[in-house]
Amino acid sequence: MRVPAPLMTLIGTLVLVVSCAPPSATLVSGLPNGTVLTLPRGWQMVDVAADPLAVNNPLNVGPEVLDAKVFSPDPNELAAGSIVLDGSAPYGFLHVRQFTQEQIAETSIRDLRNGVFPFDKTRARNPAVLKVIDQSPISDQRGFGEHLTFSVRLPSTATSDGVTKSVTIDQTVIMSPATNHVSVLFVACTSDCFEVFQSQIDGIVNSWRTTT
Repeated sequence: MRVPAPLMTLIGTLVLVVSCAPPSATLVSGLPNGTVLTLPRGWQMVDVAADPLAVNNPLNVGPEVLDAKVFSPDPNELAAGSIVLDGSAPYGFLHVRQFTQEQIAETSIRDLRNGVFPFDKTRARNPAVLKVIDQSPISDQRGFGEHLTFSVRLPSTATSDGVTKSVTIDQTVIMSPATNHVSVLFVACTSDCFEVFQSQIDGIVNSWRTTT
């Protein structure tokens, strides 16, 4: 399933090589508020360009968005101009958004959890199609939130090629201690793909640190 997203432009130098030898991973630099993310060698990351028409898109990059980037080991996924759930290669994004006091009062972890994929609605409507792999609360120096990994069977009407597929999604949402920023880290692909890239995806998720 592809959700319309803003156009993306290649960013310039975004990684710092952490060793003189060919690295197995690269440290992404230039992220806001002390955010750190490590990508496996061969993965690419691009900026999401501003699109004022994308007001209902989870990657909307209006003035309240501090940073929005997408990443994948497959450049074709990055060039698709959309959020890709059922790709044959992992597709991920990092999104850091500033919240107003009014938005904070109206927003819960449940709201954030369902911001990209309607997890709770899907599970309530048809629990047989959704399997929770991990759902863990987060409460540490970064703030509070949730890490969620689940697989879901998409019907043919919701896939890019009209074929029913199982996809796996790894999503982390964190509200800053000051409750003024929300960070989202999201990675998805077909379940077969996710199994192949499991260790790399886990490495990305576990490397993510933010002080927002």
